[in-house]
Amino acid sequence: MCLPNLPPNCVFVLDNASYHTVKIEKEPTSVTKKLDMQQWLRSKDIEYDPGMTKPELYTLIKENKNKNPKFRVDQILEEHGHTVLRLPPYHPELNPIEKIWALVKNYVAQRNVTFKMSEVKTLAENKFKEITANEWWPICEHVKKVEKEYFIKENIVDDTFDNSNLNFVVNTASSDESESDDGDDLGYSLFYDSDCDY
Repeated sequence: MCLPNLPPNCVFVLDNASYHTVKIEKEPTSVTKKLDMQQWLRSKDIEYDPGMTKPELYTLIKENKNKNPKFRVDQILEEHGHTVLRLPPYHPELNPIEKIWALVKNYVAQRNVTFKMSEVKTLAENKFKEITANEWWPICEHVKKVEKEYFIKENIVDDTFDNSNLNFVVNTASSDESESDDGDDLGYSLFYDSDCDY
């Protein structure tokens, strides 16, 4: 890890890649064994009926999961005096590295003629060596422009909802029943309903 080479009080901006979102406390998922689900509930002193089905147990688990989980990488960085900021899920336009990866992937795709992993690796390494600060600069500036646009739009949305009878609902649940191995779909959906009584 790069920790020994960092100046004090760095700020890390992390995306939601699976290796950045490994939880300190692993929680059961829908594919966890029934006995392990029961054990997790007992460890949390959560009452359940031993006759409950696995889907019923999982519903109970979801109701009692930590809404603000701690991640291993956050803990490690914080222990060394650093701060972690996370990009919103599914917003690659806020991450300059995504554009750099696109440059590398396009470069490899245009030159890969043998389709051997060794050639892909060599091509990728060559392109990374060629990328200069002159290529990074406009990409970072573009991300800053997108951020500013989002801040402006956020104020418009805030003003609209503050001055209306609309209710704003954020649904953090998965859009379907499938889940990742970590048990979380970091997606979300946003909608409003002018007739809601919340």
